[in-house]
Amino acid sequence: AVSRDKGFGKVNTGYTFGQGLKQGKVSLSGGSYYSQFNSEEAILPFTNSITSLMAQNNFMKVYDRDFIEVNWRQSISSKWKVRASADYSIRTETRYTTGQVWFNHDNRDYTSNQPDNIELETTAFGQSDAFKVNLSATWLPFAYAYKRDDQYYRVDKQPTFSLKYEKAIPGVADATMDYDRLSLEAKYSMTLGLLGTLNLRTEGGKFLTNDRMDFMDYAHFMGNQTIFTRLEQLKGYALAPYHLFSTNEEYLSTYVNLELRRFVFSPFATLRLAGLTENINVNHLITPSVNNYTEVGYSLSNIFRLFRIDVTGAFIDGKYEDFRVQVGITSNLFSVD
Repeated sequence: AVSRDKGFGKVNTGYTFGQGLKQGKVSLSGGSYYSQFNSEEAILPFTNSITSLMAQNNFMKVYDRDFIEVNWRQSISSKWKVRASADYSIRTETRYTTGQVWFNHDNRDYTSNQPDNIELETTAFGQSDAFKVNLSATWLPFAYAYKRDDQYYRVDKQPTFSLKYEKAIPGVADATMDYDRLSLEAKYSMTLGLLGTLNLRTEGGKFLTNDRMDFMDYAHFMGNQTIFTRLEQLKGYALAPYHLFSTNEEYLSTYVNLELRRFVFSPFATLRLAGLTENINVNHLITPSVNNYTEVGYSLSNIFRLFRIDVTGAFIDGKYEDFRVQVGITSNLFSVD
């Protein structure tokens, strides 16, 4: 639990307009709620509760956020989609106020709500205001649409390219944050015949300016410090710390997944018919402070059509860093996503 002296909650409303390939939506949300420093929420609150109560590892780091946000998304054609948003936030640092555990570890205590990061001596920030504008455009060059019975159907064929721009504007009310971030993401999937299917996601970005930022404004990467697997292979790293590698400079993150048709166990017809699948995963990250962080892993999925086991090693600049065996199931009950 974290300390808080007021109520919390959030509301959201939206309006959908247009038809067919040019449908759009405008939404408005606001409230007062906890937010993870990584807004993509690298760890679920349920997963954090399990690791905290059982292993005394409170991986999730949060702050208090009072906000109002407006979003607009629009489909332009079968090949183009655009989005825009603007939000004003009052961010306040919080602290943990509980030491409750199921199993006590004498050599371990709950850590503070200030994440560790290799680029900062401290991630403490007290309180700050930010006004942000986000713009993005997604291009699917080989996507197409067809019409049947007066209804349009979209076929989203890969690759997919997304260009994103985020601007924090100071001087709006009490906002003081001031930075620009530009990024490009690409996704691609292709069949390799009898070998299997290759899936790729990569994102490169750079802060064009970083005059005034707090830690939640940094570029964060989807880490995983638990023994549970990630539901989607290309969504994040298997072993990387949640906040240690976050940066406010340039970065390049890459995720590669090879779904194998025949490897160690899949050549056996009985196991293959039972739904057993094998994957090779390679993830990579480069920032000015992290030189060639690499993960290499093997995954065995659909064990009894329910369980999954991942075995992954991590390396920094070619030198061994970490190793872990992780388990999961085919629902999101114990997933870190």
